[in-house]
Amino acid sequence: MSRLSAADSEGVALALKKLAKCDGVETVDLRALCSALGVRLRPDVPRACSGMLTGDPLAVWFDERCHPLEQAFNLGHELGHLAGEVSNAAGLDEIVYDEIGAALQIDGALMRRMVMQYGWHADRLLACFPSVLASTVLCWAARAAGGVAVLHSRRGRIVAAGDHIEARGVPSWERWLVREVKSSGRPHFHAIGAGAWPYLDTPGNGGVVVLAPGQLVLPFDDRLTT
Repeated sequence: MSRLSAADSEGVALALKKLAKCDGVETVDLRALCSALGVRLRPDVPRACSGMLTGDPLAVWFDERCHPLEQAFNLGHELGHLAGEVSNAAGLDEIVYDEIGAALQIDGALMRRMVMQYGWHADRLLACFPSVLASTVLCWAARAAGGVAVLHSRRGRIVAAGDHIEARGVPSWERWLVREVKSSGRPHFHAIGAGAWPYLDTPGNGGVVVLAPGQLVLPFDDRLTT
């Protein structure tokens, strides 16, 4: 199993979008992408399965009982598998197909422009992409724009970082930020320039994201605490 760089994930996604003749589109409706590719949509995926890709005829299965944002995420993941097959990128970690799915939904160049325009501010970035899961937007922002996003949710602690950035350990200021956001339900900021925000993927399903400034040198220095 292996990972791809953010640039390679974008390249794999772009190859599939070119096949669908929508490579000039910055935000892509995945159902429209399926239609352009001749991929059937099957909303009756078997229980205990969030989605799957099958052939002959080519079809993406998903669960129409899920929230629409979760449906889009699952479609993106399965189309990520298809994009990997098109680009001969096999044997990848499952999270890579999530990243390819994010790149299918949000062009990497667009994400980089949004980060340049709004900075590392979760609420502003999320407002740009209301039709995409918040966690997907935040992770893809970090990967595509060379930053760091650390998500704390029921899934545990997930670190998304740009290529060549290595985030080691859990700094004390990160723990402080997460604790403050969880107790208040409001964004909090640290003197070193990092901030933390509550986010919501779907009703009742969210967490806290910690965003470090893109210019911050990692690994973090634990001495920089309040």
